[in-house]
Amino acid sequence: MIKSLFYMLITAILGLQLAGCATTVNEKTNKHYVCESEFKSEYNEARKQISNGVYGKAISLLHALEKEGYAPALYTLYKINYAGNGVKVDKAKAFAYLNRAYMYRYPVAEYEMAEKMLKGEDVKQNSVEAIKIFKDLAERSYGDSGQEHIFYRLKAKANVMVSRVYYEGKYIEQDLKQAGEFGYVIGSLPPTQEYNIGRKLLGEAYFLYAKIMIAQVNAGLETSWDINVAFGHAQEMGVIEVDYEEGLLYLEENNIVLAAKSFGHGCTDGHAESCYMAGKLYEEEKVYKNGDKDEYGRIEENPLVIAKRYYSHGMKLGNLKCKERLELIENKK
Repeated sequence: MIKSLFYMLITAILGLQLAGCATTVNEKTNKHYVCESEFKSEYNEARKQISNGVYGKAISLLHALEKEGYAPALYTLYKINYAGNGVKVDKAKAFAYLNRAYMYRYPVAEYEMAEKMLKGEDVKQNSVEAIKIFKDLAERSYGDSGQEHIFYRLKAKANVMVSRVYYEGKYIEQDLKQAGEFGYVIGSLPPTQEYNIGRKLLGEAYFLYAKIMIAQVNAGLETSWDINVAFGHAQEMGVIEVDYEEGLLYLEENNIVLAAKSFGHGCTDGHAESCYMAGKLYEEEKVYKNGDKDEYGRIEENPLVIAKRYYSHGMKLGNLKCKERLELIENKK
């Protein structure tokens, strides 16, 4: 089933067009929402005013659309009242707008509501209903053409959320099988889908799916993709945590040299915890002992000096453990 959904998603993404739109009807309210390519002119004008920081006129336009039950306007009024943009913060009023947009099955509002249900923010926690909504968004078809990226990316975002929730097991019982099935849908897409999915989200999907597959292997389950390929694609999308995760894998294999190398790369790329891990390996002389020689017979640089460099960089990135280690080393002098 998930593989067929993957095919449907690819078909929809590759068939992206600028005109035409499948309008969805909510059977309960008989109200319509439309895709971004068919947003009403008044709503587009309101968005333009908001982008220019002119909230008064925008809010007037949105209130007029609110009377029509126009879901995109309701959702925008939720965002305005929740953040206090041009008005006083009123979370109760904001939530009422969100709930109305949600009842009209406006996808962005549904996702937001599901997040709140999952975490118990502004609404009673209901992780079962939340995952149900995320799954529906992940599997929903928006028609074969005309959808602007907002809904396709939301579909991808929902897929990633479902796989994350099942993988982490924080809000519901961990289910690596379902995590892998949903993770595969976006996590196995080629990097050429960056334009359609978005660089950040696609990188997140690759990275998450790689970690899911590692957990599956450790649990004796089969995987549907290649872990190294997923990590490589994540790195291509600029995910700086990749080297850190690979470093941890090398540590499990007791390959200290490659672990230190991976952590070092992660540190250079700006991942603070990688700096700490690299520094720790060198400080404890696990990579090599002070006075050891390299393959050419030359004495290696004092590992403590290398450790200090990593700790110093990690401290600049805000890692308190790096700061503590560096201070301890300096105090020993």
